[in-house]
Amino acid sequence: MIWMGDTEQADENLLPDWWWADHPDWKRSNSHLIDVACDYQLITDNLIDVTHLTFVHKDSIGNESIVGFLQETEREDRLVRSTRWIRDRPPPPTYRAAAGFTGNIDRALIIEFVPPCFTVNHAILHEAGADAADDKNLTLFEHAVLSAPTPETETTSHYFFTIARNYGLDDPMVDKVYNKEFVQIFHEDAVVLEAQQQSVDRNPDVAEINIAVDQGPMTARHMLSDLIAAEAAS
Repeated sequence: MIWMGDTEQADENLLPDWWWADHPDWKRSNSHLIDVACDYQLITDNLIDVTHLTFVHKDSIGNESIVGFLQETEREDRLVRSTRWIRDRPPPPTYRAAAGFTGNIDRALIIEFVPPCFTVNHAILHEAGADAADDKNLTLFEHAVLSAPTPETETTSHYFFTIARNYGLDDPMVDKVYNKEFVQIFHEDAVVLEAQQQSVDRNPDVAEINIAVDQGPMTARHMLSDLIAAEAAS
């Protein structure tokens, strides 16, 4: 972590608590870096709007179930949280392979954004109908994708990420899923993100049109804009 501003303004308390990365009951994948030719905020948009999984990652972590359930977005002081529960639906291929599900599952996709660039994508999965709040013996399959897209220029970014999980800690096949297959998923995102940036570059004055599923990304962008404006004013 590098602080490039005024040293008197550095505040370690504003850093997110990514405790999953070194907790003994979790295992972290390799750390990864992908250079993406886009504005870093487009990466954050992509991380918060999980509806793209249905279309971009349909052969891995996405399926048609996602778009059939609503997402709730909350804004706190320095946090945006978007939550979507998918109930009693088939698991996507990657989770079926990694966690060994044979029937329908309940699946939560919870995204937490901390400005300026920190996003955690939680995936919580269990057998359909099981209530984690009531059944303390329930085995939950959960992972947390820890992302920190960092601007290089106005239109290029360094995308740093890793993934922590609480299952299959000693299973080499699960290691392969998280160290290889998930990296390929992020490369699929990069193709879409770079195409978005190229579209913006071709039409810089065209107004954006946002729809309901953009509530999460737009809330995060507004928070970041407010913080930038406040810093500039001071």
